[in-house]
Amino acid sequence: MDLRLSTKLLLKPADFEPSHPELKVIGVFNPGVIRFKDEVIALVRVAEAPKKVEDNFFYSPKIIIDDGKKHLKIDKFEAQSSKDPRKSNVGDGKSRLSSLSHLDIVHLDKTGLEIKSIQHNISLQTSTEYESYGIEDPRITQIGGEYYISYVSVSALCGVTTSLFKTTDFVHFERLGMIFDQDTKDVVLFPQKIGSLYGAYLRPDSHPTYHRLTMMYAQSPDLIHWGNYQYLMDARPNNWDAYRIGAGCPPIKTERGWLSIYHGVKYVDGSLVGEYSAGAILTEIASPVKIIARSSEPIFSPSNHFETSGFAGSVVFPTGIISHHQNPDKILVYYGASDSGIGVCEMQISDILDSLNNTRI
Repeated sequence: MDLRLSTKLLLKPADFEPSHPELKVIGVFNPGVIRFKDEVIALVRVAEAPKKVEDNFFYSPKIIIDDGKKHLKIDKFEAQSSKDPRKSNVGDGKSRLSSLSHLDIVHLDKTGLEIKSIQHNISLQTSTEYESYGIEDPRITQIGGEYYISYVSVSALCGVTTSLFKTTDFVHFERLGMIFDQDTKDVVLFPQKIGSLYGAYLRPDSHPTYHRLTMMYAQSPDLIHWGNYQYLMDARPNNWDAYRIGAGCPPIKTERGWLSIYHGVKYVDGSLVGEYSAGAILTEIASPVKIIARSSEPIFSPSNHFETSGFAGSVVFPTGIISHHQNPDKILVYYGASDSGIGVCEMQISDILDSLNNTRI
């Protein structure tokens, strides 16, 4: 099943300039997207890798912060066999990334389909020791007159964590620090309080020991301190989301409940990282842990050439969602395509809701 009404490759690596002479842009993907004034703004993950490499070695860039100054360092390791091109084991049970990511700002017209400009902003690059291996996968949620950006911060100190920016103008960004600790990612914020507290979906612990990978719901009085964790759902054996799941786009409010588009992964013969597809859940407005319906099939999967071939292959990873500029029943969903480019597709909310068919499994 593919519910897309239209699909477009929006951005590719050639559209971006590298941030350092020793690096090259190998991927632009997983954007956070929001309507702002009379335009659409996307915060785009830009992944860069070393230009100069030798065979039989694995190279991993990082940022060192020394006395307030930032320096690029490219570490070189003996090559290890790895099925995942995004990372490699470098000894002592540790892994390193093959690229270093930061965020760039893309200004789009009000349709959300045409690029106006691309800007660098120093605030959206590594600035703390918790981001030494990069900044990744932003999601943007407007709450009142402020815009909150959850993002993945990666470092040798704490591994994969989730941190938070705040802005009112997309020029000045305030760092609010780490909000979820080790190995927690795919954090999306709700656009309003649920009762008296803020809410978020998240995906903790990507290598569980006693259970299948789960998505959780958490609450906060201030968007900084989180707790009251509750189970939402888990991966389903022998299904399109059998191996891995995670929150995708921030939830949107509909007459029938909160609609959330998420990603699921299944293994496919010959695939290096599995096949990533997009599905949806509908949850109760007053209690977002109560699932009304869930996709029994993906609402879209890798099918276009730029989704099936690239750095990772067979990946659609939804992270951004906005309303259509003319039709309130339509949305635009922005996603990473094969960890290489950014796609955008037009979908109809009613089509997605009808497809769920009260499937809760």
